[in-house]
Amino acid sequence: MVKTRSAASEGQDFIISSLPPSPAQRRFALGVVLVLIAAFVVAAGPLSTVPLPRIDAFIPMYAMALFVNDSITAILLSPSCAPTRCWRPRAGIFALRSS
Repeated sequence: MVKTRSAASEGQDFIISSLPPSPAQRRFALGVVLVLIAAFVVAAGPLSTVPLPRIDAFIPMYAMALFVNDSITAILLSPSCAPTRCWRPRAGIFALRSS
């Protein structure tokens, strides 16, 4: 069997995200950003003078959404800081979980 040499070195894996973008990719990304900014200005321009109605339940709804988001994060981070494992390397995750 003939061995072929890869473009990546023996100890380094090929990861596409480590490659720099080409000039065409940079132009495309700039074009997408400019189109999105223009669409936002066109859509939000006429609406900037319209006053929004007062919603008294906004703060409680925001607090509940924040609580649910933090609870889901804590639940998902809990297995990585189990009591049977050493918790010192994961002290940052433990601090996030306890807040």
